[in-house]
This record gives sequence, structure tokens and C-alpha cells, in this order.
Amino acid sequence: MNRLNHCITVVMLLSLTMAGWAEETTTNSVLRLSVDLVDGSHVIGVPTIESVPVQTPYAKMTIPLATIRSFTIEDDHETASFDLQNGDRLKGVVNLAPLELSAMFGTIFIGMEHVTRINVSTDGSSGRPILHYSFDRDEGNRVTDQSGHGHDGVAHRVGYEESIKGKGIRTSSSDSYVTCASPDLSLDGWRQLTVATWFKVSSYATYGRIFNRGNVEKGGAFSITVGGTYGGKPQKSVFSVRLNDGKSVAVRLDRFAELNKWYHIAGVYDGRTAKYYINGEVAGTTDVSDDARNATVAEPPGVDLMVGKCSVRRSWRDTHINGMLDEVMIFDRALNDTQVRQLYSSPK
Repeated sequence: MNRLNHCITVVMLLSLTMAGWAEETTTNSVLRLSVDLVDGSHVIGVPTIESVPVQTPYAKMTIPLATIRSFTIEDDHETASFDLQNGDRLKGVVNLAPLELSAMFGTIFIGMEHVTRINVSTDGSSGRPILHYSFDRDEGNRVTDQSGHGHDGVAHRVGYEESIKGKGIRTSSSDSYVTCASPDLSLDGWRQLTVATWFKVSSYATYGRIFNRGNVEKGGAFSITVGGTYGGKPQKSVFSVRLNDGKSVAVRLDRFAELNKWYHIAGVYDGRTAKYYINGEVAGTTDVSDDARNATVAEPPGVDLMVGKCSVRRSWRDTHINGMLDEVMIFDRALNDTQVRQLYSSPK
């Protein structure tokens, strides 16, 4: 009887501790799961569940996700070993329905029989992009922002065609592009930034600007290009970011894309470096100068997002990309190598 009372007391104290820790940890934070799968795959997303039911040898309990650092699933696909944020360790049987995650490429469901390990982290962002143009649900000239932030765009003489993922847009002249003038999309003051898209070049007769921020008078926070042609000469593929200290950082690569072939590119700025990714892998890196480390992104007021051509000097007739674009995304944080690779390898 004394042993039973002792076990009950331990369980009650542990539950109270975990509840207090969860309340402290989740304030203004978003839980994110990093899931390792049996086939070697790796998925990151925001879960719909807030806790994990566990049956231990001495009690049945519900562990808040916010109190968990990680847990490993054993070969029987039921037994799990938990490492908690406060240093405690537990082992028990879990009985979870397929895990629902909000990943960068949409909602997914993962059966626990496919999982080997789950790491739990918290941050202040949702894991979703700030802007996401999939071009799959557009109506008329309205380009729908799938991120849920309402940054809808306006399509100007673009064509819609079957793409690498559903539908994409074709830009074939300086008059075909997408703009977004949402006043809530200002990037000024951002400490980190990621931009990404799929593209396919039909010809290198133009400058090859993918998308950027700016207006007819001034450039905005970022620009990413794929090395077109200007003045009859091949141009570099460039990802550049303007910083608030009056400086900028840019990654410059030789032109890499073969004609009529799909590529995924991403530009990432984390306050210390800028990276240019091609098909999920780092292709080039530029360190920020020592006197500009951790500088925030700079953007003058009144600039727009321009997709498919250059936002500055719109009278120029050869700044656009002659090809197709799909899955245009902007994040207010720096994605890591695994997350960029996940964007590239997500179901097509």
C-alpha cells in the first residue's frame, strides 16, 4: 500500500511539474516537430496534437509536447523513450493516431509505424511561409496567397500551364508578371529571410529576374535571378539582400540552368551569411562583413513584390524571365539545410 501511494505521489508531482513547464514554455511560442522516418526521410512541421498519451509500468499519463525534448520509437512501433526538457527520462507505450503535421508543402499524416525519432522545438513562428503562391487556385487575375496571410497578388498577362506541381505561370514578355502591393508585406526590420521558387527557362534572351522587391525608383529588400543574358553576355545567378546599415550581401554564381528543365532555388539570409540553394543543396555562400553582422533587412516604404521581372526600371523590356514559375514562397526566418531540402523534395 505504501508503495502504491508513493507511485501515485510521484505521478502527481511529475504531472504538475510538466503542466507548469508546458505553460511556461508555450507562451508566445509555436511547437515544431522534427520527425525521422524509417526510410531515412526527415520531415519538419507544426503538429495538431498538444500532448502524447503514455502508459508506463506504474501509471497512465499525458505528457505535454512542450515538456518533451525528444522521444525515440523502438522496433515494436509502440514503446517510446522520452527525454524531457527538465532532464527527466520516461519509458512507456504510446498509442497515437497518424501524426498530423502542417509542413511547408501542406498538411501531411504520418503513421507511427514509420517513425523512429521525434525532436520537439519551440519558436515564435508558425513554420508556414509569409507568402505562398501555388498558382493552383487563382481566379481571374487574382493570385491567391496560400499562406493565410492575405498577401494576394495580381496577374498581368501570364499564362497558366501544367507545372512541376499542379499549375504554374508562364512569363514570356515584360508585360507578363505578378505584383503584390500588400502594405503588410514590408520586409523592413526582418532579422532573417528565405525566398524560394521552382522555375524553368525557355530561352536566355532576357536578364532572367525571378522575383524581387522594389518600385520604379528604388530597389527593395531582396532580389533573386537565374543568370540570363544582358547586352549579349551571360549574367550571373544572384541572390542579394539589402541591409539597414547601408550595406548589402550577395551570392553570385555562374549561370547553371539548362533550358526547359525544372529547378528549385532558394535564397537564405540568417544575419551572418547569405546562401543560394539549387535543388536543395547549397551552391554558394557569402559571409556578411564583420561590421554588418546581424544587420536587419532594409526596405524603403512604398515598394512592391514583383514576380517574373525586375521591379526597378520597368521601362526596360528585357529584365523578365522567359519561362515558367511555380511555388513562390517568402519566409520571415532562415530555413536550414534540411528545411530547404524538404522544400525541394516535397511531393511533386
